[in-house]
Amino acid sequence: MNLLTTSLIALALALANPLIVLAQQETSSSSSFTDCGKSATLLAGTQPYVFAIHCGAHYLGDEITRFSTTTTSTTGAGLRACAEACANHQWVAKPCRSATLVEPTSTCILRSSVGEVAGSAYVDCAVLL
Repeated sequence: MNLLTTSLIALALALANPLIVLAQQETSSSSSFTDCGKSATLLAGTQPYVFAIHCGAHYLGDEITRFSTTTTSTTGAGLRACAEACANHQWVAKPCRSATLVEPTSTCILRSSVGEVAGSAYVDCAVLL
């Protein structure tokens, strides 16, 4: 399965189910798709979200807000906080549909839509909630 196919599948899933939220970590590297083989569970209120980390898909959308996190590790608190912030931002006029953790600034960007796949300058770890 190539990057475009994988990205289109993820995009179709996100658009078909408004409760699916995407988060990714941007780093400077090549853009081949890999399954990182990692998963975790986090709570948004009382709702548990199980997410699996995949690499290779980068999504754009309308920015809601951005904030700094404390770590850039794909399994660390920064990515988790970014994904959780997006998951918690669902009951408003512009619910979060994607979240991106940008290295090296550890900035979390929340977006209200999932749009086109961006260029190949990044390896992004997409977290499907």
